[in-house]
Amino acid sequence: MKINRRDEKLDALLGKKVTLTFWNKTEKTGILTWQGAFDYSNGLLPYRYHLLLDSGVYYGFRKS
Repeated sequence: MKINRRDEKLDALLGKKVTLTFWNKTEKTGILTWQGAFDYSNGLLPYRYHLLLDSGVYYGFRKS
């Protein structure tokens, strides 16, 4: 069985400012992005979603 890290609901929100609540009840707000294959130009971890926070830091996570 292939693991699918993409999610239709999250994909519909790509490029928009969102607030996410994680399993441990922490909340993060930022612009939602997806990073596919590794790209040397940005250094983001591949195959995961990222939130671009107001501080300019990317917060990476995977959906389970």
